[in-house]
Amino acid sequence: MERKTVDIGDTTLSILESGSGAPLVFVHGIVTTSELFRDVIECYAPRYRAIAVDLRGYGDSAKPGHGYNINQFAKDLARLFDVMELPRAVLLGVSMGGWIVQRFALDNGDWLNGVVLSSTSSGEAAKGVLKKDPPETLKNQSWREVSEQLISGAFPPNTDPAIVNALLSRIDTWNEQVFAEALASIIPFDTSSELPNLKPPTLIMVGSEDNQLPVSLSEKMHAAIPDSRLEVFQGSGHFMMVEDPDGFYSVLDDFLEQIGH
Repeated sequence: MERKTVDIGDTTLSILESGSGAPLVFVHGIVTTSELFRDVIECYAPRYRAIAVDLRGYGDSAKPGHGYNINQFAKDLARLFDVMELPRAVLLGVSMGGWIVQRFALDNGDWLNGVVLSSTSSGEAAKGVLKKDPPETLKNQSWREVSEQLISGAFPPNTDPAIVNALLSRIDTWNEQVFAEALASIIPFDTSSELPNLKPPTLIMVGSEDNQLPVSLSEKMHAAIPDSRLEVFQGSGHFMMVEDPDGFYSVLDDFLEQIGH
């Protein structure tokens, strides 16, 4: 596995990459980085060209001081696909990454063999998770404290602390501007009217214990996206890829086989 820097024009993105063959690309959310997928890449690299990207402002990617929003993240992803020549990829996004993947797929569906939407929605979140006004969210708490709460609140109480701590340790790889602007772009995000136009085969994954983007929101996406497939991970919270990796690999493997990727 190798960490690389890719110049996409107005900024540079850091990626984890390993393997060869059909591309399998992973996109993280607002309080994670590409490191969330390190074990996933190791699992899939023997069979696929597995890539996990740090969004601009996150992880080891550049922090150019602008563009920390869902639309720009999706445009960055399109530039990355172009620079790295990633035709007919399967694209997986978790949480905010799922919103980025939806935007990408709706705008560039012909580039994809499949879409995986993990622990996400068409824009809604559970009541109380996000305030409608981002400055209000950060008024009485720092961006670090809100980041910590989103990470810690993503897991069921019996989760191995090492899993949670591994994500908490990455918080300082983003900053207040990155977090606040990304949060501001989440609040108005809504693809609910567009989802019937999502062309690539779509797998929707959600944990039964996800209290931030719960099963009911995945069920709405499933109803809206033609010929989509919904898988509920019993006992998992927001990050089934680290909570139930065997189950995650099994479901993803079956989907990849089903679509012939």
